[in-house]
Amino acid sequence: MSKAFTSESDDGLDPVEQAPLPAGFKNYMTPATAAKMAAEVQALLVERARMGDELTAKARREIIDRRLRYLQPRLDQAEVIDPEKQPLDHILFGAEVTLRDAHGNPQRWRIVGLDEVDFDKGWISWASPLAGAMLDKKVGERVVFREDRWTVEAIRYDWGGVA
Repeated sequence: MSKAFTSESDDGLDPVEQAPLPAGFKNYMTPATAAKMAAEVQALLVERARMGDELTAKARREIIDRRLRYLQPRLDQAEVIDPEKQPLDHILFGAEVTLRDAHGNPQRWRIVGLDEVDFDKGWISWASPLAGAMLDKKVGERVVFREDRWTVEAIRYDWGGVA
């Protein structure tokens, strides 16, 4: 049988696990997300400590360990930024931004951390190209991204830490 059809891998990494953050990469996150992740780590550690040695516990322990290998480095590298403490006059991490195109059509985006991205809600990573085009802009300034052009209509940071 070809190695392509086996479960072994050449590098020994679990293919389900997320790649680590690149060296020097800022892992910004909101206080709400940092708290959620820390609570999940604690709950997983408690669950793992209470497990027995039965076969089903072994399978669950592997799942817990995989999740902990993902969460713990993310928290260790986190730079927690409270959006409500950002300057209100320009777009930075944590901003909820309303843009208008030339036809008056609005778009709303929230600039969040990598572990907070939710495209359905309009939450984009601070490291995304679109967020990069918006960062440091002020109300009334133009945002150019690919062929699109918008005007910054509003900047808010008072979304209550909802993540």
